[in-house]
Amino acid sequence: MQKTKDLSIVTMNEGGIVEQVDMHLRKIAADILDPNTDAEAPRTVNVTITVKPNKNRQAGTSITKVYSKLAPSQQEAGLLFFGYDDEGNAVVTEELNTQQKLPFDGDDNAEHNDKPGTVTPIKGNEK
Repeated sequence: MQKTKDLSIVTMNEGGIVEQVDMHLRKIAADILDPNTDAEAPRTVNVTITVKPNKNRQAGTSITKVYSKLAPSQQEAGLLFFGYDDEGNAVVTEELNTQQKLPFDGDDNAEHNDKPGTVTPIKGNEK
């Protein structure tokens, strides 16, 4: 009988499991160094090996899954404004622009004054 090697996670799938674990450890290192994540949040690498034997129990397949759980991004808060554009479409923005255009701003000033960009003084009680 031919001598067989014992099964090892290091040699399974031609070393693919170890390569995947190494890749996820690099992801964890990058996540820890990311200033937008909680520095003290735990990170994990999970390895799942599923072995499915055939009916006569002499062979089977292995399915491996390697995944990591990283820290969520830190919570950020912002103020959003909702409204409608000129065509009636719903819009969302971070800036609220409710300032109304004055009659002497821009192109509309021609009807109020002969010289664009000037303001007509208000006449009142003059001394």
